[in-house]
Amino acid sequence: MKNKFLIHFMLLLTLGVSIKAQVVDTRYDTIPGLVISEVRLNSYDYCYIELANVDDVPINLKDFKVATSSDYKDGARGYAMLPDITLQPGETFVLAGVHDLGDKNFNENLGLGDDGLMPRTMPEILANVDLPVFRSEMGSPPVEDKISDATLRDILNVSTYERNLILEYHKGEDSVFVDLINATAEGDISTFTQHVGLDIYGQRDKMAIAGIPDVLGAISEGWGPEYTIVRKTTVKHGNVIWDNSRGNDAANSEWICIPAAQNDRLGRWEFAKYFTTIGNHGNGVIDAASVKSDVIAIDFTNHKMTVPWGVRKFNLADYIEFGPNLSWQLLQSPVVEDSSYTGIRTGDKLEIYSVGASRQKVVFDLEL
Repeated sequence: MKNKFLIHFMLLLTLGVSIKAQVVDTRYDTIPGLVISEVRLNSYDYCYIELANVDDVPINLKDFKVATSSDYKDGARGYAMLPDITLQPGETFVLAGVHDLGDKNFNENLGLGDDGLMPRTMPEILANVDLPVFRSEMGSPPVEDKISDATLRDILNVSTYERNLILEYHKGEDSVFVDLINATAEGDISTFTQHVGLDIYGQRDKMAIAGIPDVLGAISEGWGPEYTIVRKTTVKHGNVIWDNSRGNDAANSEWICIPAAQNDRLGRWEFAKYFTTIGNHGNGVIDAASVKSDVIAIDFTNHKMTVPWGVRKFNLADYIEFGPNLSWQLLQSPVVEDSSYTGIRTGDKLEIYSVGASRQKVVFDLEL
């Protein structure tokens, strides 16, 4: 039997058949563990990219570059070398769009814009931003308006169905891809592949994340429900193969998709309360210590909340104190006899999600 195997093996060599060892990507053996940890890009008004140190040592950001492009082989559309800031393990760094003039108008009651109102930054984003990205705001009021360089603005001006997000590590004149969204590059820049180009219908499957269709399209273009995507805490380094990163179900994806359609602008100056995921990268918990209120009675045993009459549906979260790494979504009662759709009604439900190693969900029945 052994002789037959040797004869067969020698025959394979004679015919020129080679046996190749599996290629192992060793780039992460020497690259600090910085990853793209959270993304929301569907509107510049509440648009941000969060990076997290998932390593066990401090990381200086000055060696990293964030970029976006339609095809990186032709150059970046938007990019920024990150500042000389050290992130401790578990800490995050947030790039976000900021309306400095709208915020000044709101805070100082300057009366700028139509009816004295201008778009402002979502308060929870403003509280967590480390690198503000300013764009020119509408109109020409006689007040200073900060405007970021165009290359920086274009990082957040992303249509993810036709572009991508890129995290690179630079050391001297050398650089290497560390983390990619909507692209793959298993080697140098010559291997860079943009998955979804202008032929959006030809490669639309690449926009699915964790088995949920069109997540990237929803993030940037409003194709269906909007999402914020959050990296699982089990991910300890970036991924340069988009198919492996996005996965095809909740178990094998590196990402958690959380519904975000309700967390947007209610007017030019008012927002629904935003999630406690931004600026935090860890494991959320849904319990009496992390979800509490002085106004709403919360029954964790029966998963019920008793809400005072008159609380507006989009302001419900304002009456609840949420711990870190939580998100939520209100589900309205399908009963139409009660025409009061402005306020909370008996029969509505509040879904609360925690992110971390996986997504957990608890649904509370609401009653007045």
